[in-house]
Amino acid sequence: EAEKDKLFWVAAFHSKEVYHTEHTSRPSNKTFVSELMATCATGNPMVDMNGTYRGAMYYIEKPEAKTTGTVYVALSTWNTKDAESAQKLLNMLKIDIPKSMETEAELLQCVLFPTVLLGGDLPDGVPRDDRAVQMVQVFKSDVLKTQSMTSADKWKDLMEDPGKDYMVLHFEAQHSPS
Repeated sequence: EAEKDKLFWVAAFHSKEVYHTEHTSRPSNKTFVSELMATCATGNPMVDMNGTYRGAMYYIEKPEAKTTGTVYVALSTWNTKDAESAQKLLNMLKIDIPKSMETEAELLQCVLFPTVLLGGDLPDGVPRDDRAVQMVQVFKSDVLKTQSMTSADKWKDLMEDPGKDYMVLHFEAQHSPS
């Protein structure tokens, strides 16, 4: 199965405790999960979903992100040389992302996942890799074809092989804010 055929889903909670108590015990959550999995290729979230991460994330959005309809998404994944390099990359991105949100009119939303660096709570069976950083960017138009990472020179030395250790998936999605 191709990565482009996998499901990407982000849900945010105020705390880990809220997720493990109120969210998981809510009846509507049980209905949602079964309905979501019914739309997937196999019904197995470990196969059908791209990545699994529960933990701290950095999230920023513009007011116009509260739109419904087609959006264009970029999922960037970095596999750095080591945990120290991942932390440096995370620090760079935390500075670059707010600047991008101000200067790029089409960029609506950005979510930065520091994976296990901030104590991510990964389900059993999911590899724990302290070298990985992921970022989801949501755009209001299909600017992804011409978009390039302007800060690429800043982070390329944090990876063994940027051609292999940096990946971007572009896809069209339907956005329905809650």
